[in-house]
Amino acid sequence: MLLAAGTGNPLTGQIEERASRPDWRFFFNLGGGGISGDFSKALEQPRTGEFGLRRSSGHWRFGVGVNFGSMILEAPFEDELEWGYQRTFVSAERLLRTDTPLRPSLGVQAGVARMHPRSELFTLNPLPGDFEVGDSPTPASNGVFVGLLPGLEWHASSSVALETSVLVAWHSTSQTDLSPVAQPSATTGIDW
Repeated sequence: MLLAAGTGNPLTGQIEERASRPDWRFFFNLGGGGISGDFSKALEQPRTGEFGLRRSSGHWRFGVGVNFGSMILEAPFEDELEWGYQRTFVSAERLLRTDTPLRPSLGVQAGVARMHPRSELFTLNPLPGDFEVGDSPTPASNGVFVGLLPGLEWHASSSVALETSVLVAWHSTSQTDLSPVAQPSATTGIDW
């Protein structure tokens, strides 16, 4: 009897306190999509993986993360090594409803972007004078991106949720030479 009285009220208090506190969550996403703009003449079939941390408080979520993408070259260069596309970002997301298991949301991401060819077609020739073994022989293009992220989450339990979303992002990088694949230089694009 003492044990039952001792566990009932404190547990209820802990649950109420936890529900009102902000919490941190790890997230992981896999995806695929498309690209348009300057880079679309040379690249296709983006595939991505993303992970990060997100803090939830009421209807809002704020987070940081890293997205690793991969794109292949258009024919006749489709057998060449892929292009890497990395984004490091901060995010803000607003849950539009929290009173149902299906929760629509709208978010934004912004951060830095990096495009990097891995194909030997893009090897610098000649290599820079300060080149050392282990350095990449292909040039990377750095820039920024900003994206809009509408989504729908199924809240399965207090610790598990499945989410589907679409990120539509505009990116701008330093000028990228695409002459090895007979295309003009590229700087901007939209990917999803």
